[in-house]
Amino acid sequence: SIFVKQLVGWIAKLFRTCQFVSYGPVNLSDTFGEVMRHNLKRSGCDLMGADLCKSVDTQMELINTFQKRGVVAMDSVYKNVPDSERRRVERLELLDELEPFYQLLAHYCITVGVNDASCVGLSVECD
Repeated sequence: SIFVKQLVGWIAKLFRTCQFVSYGPVNLSDTFGEVMRHNLKRSGCDLMGADLCKSVDTQMELINTFQKRGVVAMDSVYKNVPDSERRRVERLELLDELEPFYQLLAHYCITVGVNDASCVGLSVECD
C-alpha cells in the first residue's frame, strides 16, 4: 500500500492537469467487508493494499495530493438512479432479497482526484 500511495502521489505531482479515477472496494473494516475479503482471499485473490480500502476516509487519504478530490460509494450512486430504471435492473437480476445487493454496493466506490492547472474545467462531482 505504500507503493500505491507513492504511485498516486507521483501521478498527482507529475500531471498538473489530469483526472485520476479509480473503482474499487471500500469499507473493508466492517463485518461485511471482512467476510468479503476472506472470500476473495479463499478464491486466490489477496487484496493487496486493502488497508487503503478500510473506509471512505482512507480512500480520501490516497488522493490527498490532488487539488480536488471526492469519493462516492456505489450505494449512493445507485440511489440516484431513477426509480423506474432501478426496478427494471432489479427485475433483470432476479434478486430475491435486495439487502445483500445494497450491502455489496456500499462496499465499492469511485474515487476521483483532479488537478486542473490549465483551467480546462475539470471538476469532481461526487454528490
